[in-house]
Amino acid sequence: MGAQPGDRPAAHPIMKRIGITFGHRAWPEDEDNVWRMKQYIVAIEEAGALAEPLFLPDYKDIVTRAKEIATEFDGLMLSGGADLPPSMYGEVELASANVSLINLDRPEYELALLDEFVAQDKPVLGICYGCQLMNVWRGGTLIQDIPTQYTDPIEHGTGRHNVTILPGTRLFRIFGEA
Repeated sequence: MGAQPGDRPAAHPIMKRIGITFGHRAWPEDEDNVWRMKQYIVAIEEAGALAEPLFLPDYKDIVTRAKEIATEFDGLMLSGGADLPPSMYGEVELASANVSLINLDRPEYELALLDEFVAQDKPVLGICYGCQLMNVWRGGTLIQDIPTQYTDPIEHGTGRHNVTILPGTRLFRIFGEA
């Protein structure tokens, strides 16, 4: 199964504690999902922080739990996953789109976490689906299915691609010219 909560030594007193969201209620049984989850955990730990999985809660009061988590942790990572329902960004699902919907409990929980971490001025990083969720949370929209909506799409599922950082943006101030 690999690393489980409680398997690691106690964190150094100044080590940052980062929660990572996943679309599971507990550690999954299948090796592919466990491997993916471990990759996030290892990346955070290689950056010098203590990574802890945040599984979907089994109870209804997610706002209270989100407040507790935001108070306990120093930062939040919203991991990758399936697609957000187009209704979350004001669209109707296209019949031709290859949309694989996420468990709707997940964005509900993560939006509550996002609200609390931002309210407490703590950092949040979104990876793939997590970045899309943050975009929608800020009022943005998404392309439902790149291959069916664009005639010459870039390969985005298995490869890497270049991005342009626009001058005058916060990201440009952080990274400068690439």
